[in-house]
Amino acid sequence: MKPETTPLLNVPWPSSNNYVGTAHPSDVVQFSWSGSHNVMQVYNWTGNLPPFTPFQNANFTNQLYSGPPRSSSPTFRWSVGSHYSGYRPGSYFFVDENNPAGGIVAIGLTYEESDNLFPPQPCSRLASGGAFYDGRYASYASRPGCTFYQVNNYQTEAHFDWVAPVFAMEHGDLVIFQWSNEHNVVQVHDVTSDVAIPGGIHSGPKRNCVPGPRWQCINQPQESAEYLFDSTNHRPGMVHISDECAYTCTGHTTGMNMQFFIQRIDDQRPPPPQPSSCCQFDPTKGIDCRVIEIYNDEEGMQFNYNISAGSKDLVRFRWAGSLQIYQSTAAASNNAPTSTPLPGGEGMLRAVECIPGPNWSCLGINYPVEWIFDIEKALAEGRYIDTGFGNRQINFYALGENTEGFTSQNTGTIIWIDRSVSYNGNRSAVACSSLSSSSSSGVSVTTSPAASSTSASSASSTSSTVSSSSAFTSSANTGTAGTVSLAYSVTRGTCCIVIPLIITSLTTFIAII
Repeated sequence: MKPETTPLLNVPWPSSNNYVGTAHPSDVVQFSWSGSHNVMQVYNWTGNLPPFTPFQNANFTNQLYSGPPRSSSPTFRWSVGSHYSGYRPGSYFFVDENNPAGGIVAIGLTYEESDNLFPPQPCSRLASGGAFYDGRYASYASRPGCTFYQVNNYQTEAHFDWVAPVFAMEHGDLVIFQWSNEHNVVQVHDVTSDVAIPGGIHSGPKRNCVPGPRWQCINQPQESAEYLFDSTNHRPGMVHISDECAYTCTGHTTGMNMQFFIQRIDDQRPPPPQPSSCCQFDPTKGIDCRVIEIYNDEEGMQFNYNISAGSKDLVRFRWAGSLQIYQSTAAASNNAPTSTPLPGGEGMLRAVECIPGPNWSCLGINYPVEWIFDIEKALAEGRYIDTGFGNRQINFYALGENTEGFTSQNTGTIIWIDRSVSYNGNRSAVACSSLSSSSSSGVSVTTSPAASSTSASSASSTSSTVSSSSAFTSSANTGTAGTVSLAYSVTRGTCCIVIPLIITSLTTFIAII
């Protein structure tokens, strides 16, 4: 610890600069003047708030205050202390009561990023009586396998920057946001945005924590400058966070945004397929049919890879970000998916975006973003890759945003056909109807192939609120131009009205609820 007898930051007072420097734990800040002056901590850059005038002493408990203006003993020393027992990191604003025309002066108190003072911790440490958050989140301490992550603005020079970690968390983990000065926490579209998305993560209106000793807010309870996010049942994917209006309201960018990556728990990527799970999508498949779940929540926003499936199963693709998925060819060297569409294969005609929200939702969209692929139909129509010795696989590729700070990347997967999966012939809607009802919420999509061409360029979505009448149009690539038809259905109970839609040289038939 640096000796208190040696000031680390000398501030001639009144200061001619609005920002005089940055202090760190164990530092001492010394204000020095001649004449009659004092040092008084105020609320923010504009001073104190009503009912006080901007430069009136608000008498906050524990505020930094040198006392009434004086000419004798013309110094004021502020020892910032050490981690947790000292002063809360943040921006401290001061004014000379006797000379308010000189303006308000800020001093930053920050921790070095290299100090690594805020690592992930097991949720058991949130128990009452523990060192973290005074037991405010003790109800989570017994959650099995839970980790909490700490995000704050304590380790940056700029006074409303978050440190920008990108960390991966699993369902059931927590993020605890804590801040000094005036901020809030909102979910945004990407790293360039500061506009809150309706229905997304939102801590409420901006709240100002005026930092003080023992890591407290001197103007209000400490918990008013905190927000806990519980990832349970949130749709997986990259979640982008900002301080609302951080860019547009200040007139300059400050690196405010950060992001974290939500994954399903390890043994659910993908979850074990369950018999009868096809009934909610296509009752004619019967109770032997299983749904194989594929999602882009592997490291690097990749699909689950090299997944086995039975010859009569369905594959359900779900995702976060903007993806365009289609059957692809295999690399000659290792049969891995390529970005080249499979001739005659099935795929989406354009990208569809999902901004991950609570309860597996896509923000701004009132129908599920998912694509159902029928393995049995693909095998019957020869839309697979023969790898020899009777082995077959189906390759898929997806075009993502491929933009740093966004939510998706190009990704691919292999579904290989497991010949050991047996079916007992329970292939009727009657068999499905014999089960207790477990209908899927919203809309799901099934497709059958036609002719078109699928672009292998980077995917982009023009809107996050695309209409279900065009979002999941699928096609097969025959390599020929012309007018062909595409049988497409959206199922939710009974439907449908069939409407022709012209897309380039294709006529596709889309069934709408």
